[in-house]
Amino acid sequence: MFIGEALTASRYLAGVQHMLAEQGVLRSALLQGTGLTQERLDDPTAWVTVPELDRFLERAVRLSGQPHPGLLLGRRLHISAHGSAGMAGLTAPDVRGSVNVAVRFFPLITELIAVRLDEGLVDAHITLDVLPGLPPRCEQFVLHTLFSSLSLMMEFLLGQRAVNAVLEWPGPEDAALRLALPNLGGSMRFGAPCHRIGLPQAMLDLKFALADGPAHQVALSRCEAELAVLNGRRSLANRLLLRMLRHIDAAPDLEQLAQEMAVSSRTLHRRLAAEGTTFRALLNAARMSQAQAWLRQGRSVIDVAHALGYGDSANFSRAFRRHQGIPPSHCR
Repeated sequence: MFIGEALTASRYLAGVQHMLAEQGVLRSALLQGTGLTQERLDDPTAWVTVPELDRFLERAVRLSGQPHPGLLLGRRLHISAHGSAGMAGLTAPDVRGSVNVAVRFFPLITELIAVRLDEGLVDAHITLDVLPGLPPRCEQFVLHTLFSSLSLMMEFLLGQRAVNAVLEWPGPEDAALRLALPNLGGSMRFGAPCHRIGLPQAMLDLKFALADGPAHQVALSRCEAELAVLNGRRSLANRLLLRMLRHIDAAPDLEQLAQEMAVSSRTLHRRLAAEGTTFRALLNAARMSQAQAWLRQGRSVIDVAHALGYGDSANFSRAFRRHQGIPPSHCR
């Protein structure tokens, strides 16, 4: 039970494989040493873990010399390439409906990102919460693929109105991203605290030309069924860890989690014990993963310790070393 077990649909790796095959990279060469098989990549219902994704991307970059495969892949993906979630978004009545599909069903694409929609009087914001502790190569790939694909969708569904979007990106400027996303580049700001797309509130009401009520309901039903299957693959501990990781700034307590699952806190405690873990262990794992992500972004040890509720940096440093095996200064 750890961050590496978060899943991504294998069809995106198959897309990279097909794209690089056009450049002369053998499909079999990409799989060597990754733990993946061709059968899994060809299976539209299969998933890959974070370590498998990271090894595959390392091979892809090294064999092709292409440092940003996600940016290229995203421009090749039609909406239907995203499976049932893509079809539900394509047939939604308007932008708001399509975004709400992403909020609910993005795990069917990848569990490495969660989508939030915040509506205001003037502007709306679509925030992408990246699972903390991801290898940088995986984080960049999923975000590059998402934004590149989103730019293509906006061109297709909304035309030039999409230039009203504002893209915010944490960390240093990503020159490749700026060049690759002209449709989201009307205003692109780096150094922001989160990955976020801002757009006029009125854009959420723009109608889709391909809106189709009956087809939309069918796609939503398929999404619900697929999400139930995905959740059924997971242990209770893993589901709760993902929940904590996505909301570490407002991590729920045991009672809140029990209420969300419609069980008593005693039952939840007993079920976690049967899986060999505790609520406290899960919360600590989530905190340490978030700490690692913040430290990689350059935040100070003292700042991270305070953000996670530690009374002083020494206690945090001891906890981090105990959990991660290295002092927090090594992550910076």
